[in-house]
Amino acid sequence: MFLVAIAMRPAVAVFYWCQRWLPSNRLVTLLRTRRGYRWGLPAVLLGVLYFLAGVGCYGAVRLGHTEWFYLGMLICWWTALKLVVHGLAATLRLLIARSHENLAVRAAIRNERRTALAEGRTAPTHTPAERRRIIRNVRHTLLAQ
Repeated sequence: MFLVAIAMRPAVAVFYWCQRWLPSNRLVTLLRTRRGYRWGLPAVLLGVLYFLAGVGCYGAVRLGHTEWFYLGMLICWWTALKLVVHGLAATLRLLIARSHENLAVRAAIRNERRTALAEGRTAPTHTPAERRRIIRNVRHTLLAQ
């Protein structure tokens, strides 16, 4: 058990260093938060650029440059894969979160109408400003949970 713990120390150190300093890992961490969902499609486009950079590295090797460009190609393609997968997942999670917010807004408006009708008042019609207020309140309560 002691040898396993000693062997894991360098791996853990490299993992935390990569999570802290490599830009793609920081972006993937951002994409996993609710505020980062909106950056899903730009991350996919950045992943496409990384893929093209990897193709450029491969082309450089084929033209006779040093074979160290294979390492650059591998890193670029791995980063492209990470960004595309996590970007698409963040976009999907954004769509799901927005649909939940819209359902909650509709429920809040429906409850206001039911309350008004139960009290004998006329059902309120919401202006766009009031609807934005309700949306802001619903988002605040959903994010606070």
